[in-house]
Amino acid sequence: MVGKDEEEVLAEMEKAYKYPLTKDQWEAALKEGRLLGIKCKECGAVTAPPFSVCQRCQTPFKDFEVVELSGKGEIMSYTVIYVPPEGLEPPYIVAFVKTNEGPWIPARLDVDVEKAQKDFLVGKKVTFKEAAVLPGDKHTSGDRVCPVFTLAE
Repeated sequence: MVGKDEEEVLAEMEKAYKYPLTKDQWEAALKEGRLLGIKCKECGAVTAPPFSVCQRCQTPFKDFEVVELSGKGEIMSYTVIYVPPEGLEPPYIVAFVKTNEGPWIPARLDVDVEKAQKDFLVGKKVTFKEAAVLPGDKHTSGDRVCPVFTLAE
């Protein structure tokens, strides 16, 4: 970058450090009913939500392409929340959903709490339903968006 003016340096940096999928873009897609991920061009692994490196081979973000996920997966782990953070109403269910494409996504489950307590939901098939917009509080920088899954028919 020696011998270049400030505008050239800034243009190069913007190009070199432009994420293929930002958190804001990921959340906007969720609100539109789309579940996105990033696919590593090096090893083919899909990562979601977006990270700055491949979660399998640690390749940097510049070698990713944005892909739309099927929205199908299975519950790997879940818990019922009875004592939530400020601004959220209990009880509700949070889970890790392993998508058919591979990544595990933290999500909410749209499942009756009593059913979640009586039945063992790990391994059950789920489908992406919608985005939940969770209110921010004094400890966050605004609203948060998370995917909501429901049990597959």
